[in-house]
Amino acid sequence: MPQITKILNIDITPEKYIQNCSIQELIELEILINSPEVQNKINLKEPVIICTSCNSEVMHNPSTKEYYCTNCETAKGAQTVTTVPITC
Repeated sequence: MPQITKILNIDITPEKYIQNCSIQELIELEILINSPEVQNKINLKEPVIICTSCNSEVMHNPSTKEYYCTNCETAKGAQTVTTVPITC
């Protein structure tokens, strides 16, 4: 028998998913979301990068790989700095 193969792109947003769940599925989803494993994942925070000159939080632009201290008003190029403070 001939076989038809087609690649489909399906866009399912969280809102669409939840709107189409039954009450039982929503209860199961709630139990999963409240599980310790998922709560730990939700509570993970990105490392905060601190300016060593003024101790304020440094902003990061992933597309340009630049870090910018709004307090010192200087930009520093960086490659993969995630936990090391930057000097302005």
